[in-house]
Amino acid sequence: MSNQIKVTVSMLSVGAPWLERVFRVFPVADAVREAALPAAVLASLLCVIAGYATSRNSGHGLAVGWCALFLFMAIVIVLFGFMDMVPRGVHGLYISTFALFGLSVASFLSIKPHAEAPPQGPMVRW
Repeated sequence: MSNQIKVTVSMLSVGAPWLERVFRVFPVADAVREAALPAAVLASLLCVIAGYATSRNSGHGLAVGWCALFLFMAIVIVLFGFMDMVPRGVHGLYISTFALFGLSVASFLSIKPHAEAPPQGPMVRW
């Protein structure tokens, strides 16, 4: 997959809040969905940029991607399973869901190819 396609797919994940607004997947009220939409889009955009930069400029892209994916799944479980117990934290959970989704997508798609080997130091034989 070329780098431009990976960046495009990563940027498409920023549109996930608008897609969720149409299909209404998460169990939140419409007022929460409307109020949190700008913040969710902005947080998702910033996390996509951060995930791309981390994966391209360091060797930690896979770790960031897996951690973000794990946290995304944990928040989705909280949204679906314990929504009655967390009525005031819905905006934060809703925004965090999209931010972590964008971070995991961008991190996984932007990992450097394995062709570049890290520089080896001088070999010492004992």
